[in-house]
Amino acid sequence: MRTQAPAQHEVIPTPAARPARPRTEGSYVPVAMPPHLAAIQRSAGNRAFNAVVQRAEGDAPAQEAEQGKPWTVFGVDGKSQEQLRSAVEVGYRRFDCAESYGPTTAALAGELAALPRDAYEIVYKFDVRAGEQPQELRARLTAVARLFGGRLDGLVIHNIGGDEQAARTAWHVLTELKGEKTAGGIGVGNVGVTHAALLGDLAATAPIDIVENSLESVLTDPALQELVKDTGAALYYYGAQTVAQQVAGDGKTDVAEALKAAAETVNGLHGAGREGTTSMITSSGNRERQGDNLRQLTLSPDSLDFEVDYGALDAVDQWRKSNNSCTENDTGFELPAPLRALLDEVSRDQDALRAELAQENATPDRQAVTEWVHSRWNIDPAVLDGVTVPSRKGLRKRFLRMPVGAVLAGLFGAKNCDHKWSIELVQLLLADTDTWDMVSPFLKEITD
Repeated sequence: MRTQAPAQHEVIPTPAARPARPRTEGSYVPVAMPPHLAAIQRSAGNRAFNAVVQRAEGDAPAQEAEQGKPWTVFGVDGKSQEQLRSAVEVGYRRFDCAESYGPTTAALAGELAALPRDAYEIVYKFDVRAGEQPQELRARLTAVARLFGGRLDGLVIHNIGGDEQAARTAWHVLTELKGEKTAGGIGVGNVGVTHAALLGDLAATAPIDIVENSLESVLTDPALQELVKDTGAALYYYGAQTVAQQVAGDGKTDVAEALKAAAETVNGLHGAGREGTTSMITSSGNRERQGDNLRQLTLSPDSLDFEVDYGALDAVDQWRKSNNSCTENDTGFELPAPLRALLDEVSRDQDALRAELAQENATPDRQAVTEWVHSRWNIDPAVLDGVTVPSRKGLRKRFLRMPVGAVLAGLFGAKNCDHKWSIELVQLLLADTDTWDMVSPFLKEITD
């Protein structure tokens, strides 16, 4: 919904006191549907959000009808088979997959096999390869599509900032696959303002249907906001939980309310009134958290029933205004010798070390990484939490004061996307200010 500013003397109820809005009469609620999915309703003038059909006991999979799906998208990066199964059972029906996420795409296909194809959506991101022939790319993308009944709802070039010629070649292949209905939509990921000319060239060949970027990038960069909006594409965004936690750092805003306020804000920035233009990607391996996220974000911000706290909206706005880059180098920072030795080894042998840990724990969380570091290098957990990323000119503020333990958790965790920024933070921690000034222009994940 489009949130209206309160009248001067209007008393705004707190989230707990906010009166529930009446549901549309006659909405279809299927048998055996999880309670939180019953919130999906038809709202006049808005996209119809029907309840996702859950099989009643004894029903065959083919008897499921095509229905609307919960708005939020589940990101499969770093998830185990059990965690993917949990996401499907909880009620997620839209999924964000990628070639770089390893075997998770095939694992998800197995968990969705009992559902009719129209009951779920798959966006699949792939990496372009220099010198790859069109028929080779077509073969590997159609092989993925076969896992999901021969079609993908979205095919996206994962990182548009790579080999531009390879991207142009790939775009022609995507255009053909879309024409053949193997892809429902085609798009690009991790777009920056420097890619404007390339996006124009791609759009001249075929419309860009999907852009996938971090929430931070589309909330804080006005030029990027306009570039993405001008494509006319649907915007998928990740990193929402990180932004919500930063917004809630003011001590007055609830993380869950900040998450919804961020969704409302980016929806307005990307094109208020255009239905289905934004999708938030959430990801958790914890079943309870999966359910909480789905309950919070079953409805699209376009829905009249999507409720947002005014205080959280203001907190997001304040975060947007202040969330820029660091402007000073902390010249007093010194990395303790044991940590320097550890990070030196990590910077040289990250892949081998990650494989070593994976033999013990395939999906390690921060605690598991901390325990592994302690046992292998005899570094106290208090040291990992006590030493934090210092201020450096150009460093994105989201990384400022991040504990070394969190950096290592990103580097050795199961999420491929975290490996990129975390190894760059390792380089920052090892560099003095003069070295930082030289190398920072090449560290695109942690600088603006």
